[in-house]
Amino acid sequence: MPDSATGSVLGPRLVRARAFAARLRVELQVLWRADPALQRWLLAFAALQLFALLWDQPGYYGWENDGVAPRGLFGGIAQNLIPGHADRYPLFHSLLLGVLALPVLVADVAISLSSAERVADAVLSTPSMTAIAVASKLLHVAFSLIALLAFARIFSTLFGRRAARWGVAFALTNLSVGYYGRVTNVDMAYLTWVVLWLDRLLLFAQQRRRSDLSLLGFSAAAALATKDQAYASFALPTLLFWGWLLEGDVRARAGSLGQMLRVALPAYLVLSGAAFNPFGFVRHVQELAGTNSQDWRLYEASAAGLLANLRALFEQQHEYWWPWPVVAAAWLGVGLAPLQKGGSQLSVHPALARCLPLSAALSATLGFTLLVGRSEHRFLLPLGFWLSGYAGVAVASLPMRHGSPTLPLLTGSLLTVLGALHAAQLLVTQWCDPRRELERFLQELPAGSRVETYGYGVYQPRFDLSPESPYRVTRVSALGSAAPPRIRGMLELRDDFAAVEQRRPDVLVIPDEFARRFLTDASASGTQRAMDAFRQAPGASWFFRSAVADRLPGYQLLELGQPRLPAWYTRLGGSIVRVHGSTGARQWLLQRKSSVGQLSSSTP
Repeated sequence: MPDSATGSVLGPRLVRARAFAARLRVELQVLWRADPALQRWLLAFAALQLFALLWDQPGYYGWENDGVAPRGLFGGIAQNLIPGHADRYPLFHSLLLGVLALPVLVADVAISLSSAERVADAVLSTPSMTAIAVASKLLHVAFSLIALLAFARIFSTLFGRRAARWGVAFALTNLSVGYYGRVTNVDMAYLTWVVLWLDRLLLFAQQRRRSDLSLLGFSAAAALATKDQAYASFALPTLLFWGWLLEGDVRARAGSLGQMLRVALPAYLVLSGAAFNPFGFVRHVQELAGTNSQDWRLYEASAAGLLANLRALFEQQHEYWWPWPVVAAAWLGVGLAPLQKGGSQLSVHPALARCLPLSAALSATLGFTLLVGRSEHRFLLPLGFWLSGYAGVAVASLPMRHGSPTLPLLTGSLLTVLGALHAAQLLVTQWCDPRRELERFLQELPAGSRVETYGYGVYQPRFDLSPESPYRVTRVSALGSAAPPRIRGMLELRDDFAAVEQRRPDVLVIPDEFARRFLTDASASGTQRAMDAFRQAPGASWFFRSAVADRLPGYQLLELGQPRLPAWYTRLGGSIVRVHGSTGARQWLLQRKSSVGQLSSSTP
């Protein structure tokens, strides 16, 4: 084909892509300029997030369980594009992160051109991995700010500016929103695309611009191509909007829905990587519906399991989001929402329209969280995010005596402070992580000491694996088990855990989050099927049970690493906050008895 022919095909598409990008940029500028007071809140929130995101940096790997960076970036791109291969997440978000990380990778290549091995060493060095992790976290902070801006416009459209501002205040102090808005997990990223979709849905209802349908389609595709579970957030809002809220006859409503889907489907095929790797996409879907979800269920796929799941979700709301008074205000706001008078900019079925955010929250919970039988923070993130707005509705609904907002202001401020204190406990927990103290202890070991550890890097301290380190680290994996991702500079060994007396390391570092896989009874309620392979490893249960009970022959328990919280903090009632095995994790530290004299001076 002549170059002119290729240009004639790609030219119009590039023009449309640029116009589309310009439109998105303009929309973000409009959102940002809508409320100057909100700008100040978000800037303060961003500053706090920038401080908090450094809790596990610098490092060759991060402490965020199921995060996509730093090392996940390469697999996220390669596994989605290599024919027949599949990654746990679709392609789109890895591509976005790859663009941000490109300057770092180009610099690594530029300074290491002499050999491919040197390039690999530079790319996988701690400085480069740290830069990629920080870039990912900064991207997610930006996503959370965009989500909150769109969230403010949604609730302002439905309930008025006062309710929207209080809703943003509660979202800013929501523990799960804060945490997942500053880590490398993609949960806040996909939720942001869902929020942008719902915001555009309301704009389309008001203005009926056909171009909004293209933005709706792209937002839906981007959400699904970021994380598959986004599908659940669209079901109920789509039914509610196109079934009841959108004016017009059936044919007109079906036409607008069809136009959105005509953009969403091809965009999803491209952004997810399915268009480039169809067989890998099929494999990805099979794994998603199979081992990636079913093997990690916490609750049985039965009526009893569903009830247990619902009970856990109800009982743990104060851990996921805010203390109980704020949780109660949020659900009160849900009840008050359809009864509100005025404030809504939608004239058709205003009571139903005010339930749109709630429908997205319930849709995500019913269509995914309960379906896969989970109850961790991130699986309830959409519900908590949207409930923040309804907490704002509850405060804004409080009566004003003689036109004075004193009661709403005092009540809202008190509830916001309660939420902020709860979120602050997570910050303290992160910065008091026992792995930091353990790292200092290891640096004081005698030269030539041998350290043995187990499990995934996400659970472990940041070991010094440089040639100058006083110790050498061996990571032991069970015979016949799947190997964890390799860590450069760490000796990897497949062996019976119980053969520790033959290996005779000086120090054992046992992350509790890994050890508990062997400490849980396989018949216990809520046990995940994926844990069975670990428990069946020869000698594994005996080894870990003996170690944490200080009965391991030849070794003694030196320290149980708990977050060392400040005394003033505990006197004020502060406590450890555990999030998905990433924060508040304990570390079991054991030493070989024959090394007691050598190691005693460095005991933490």
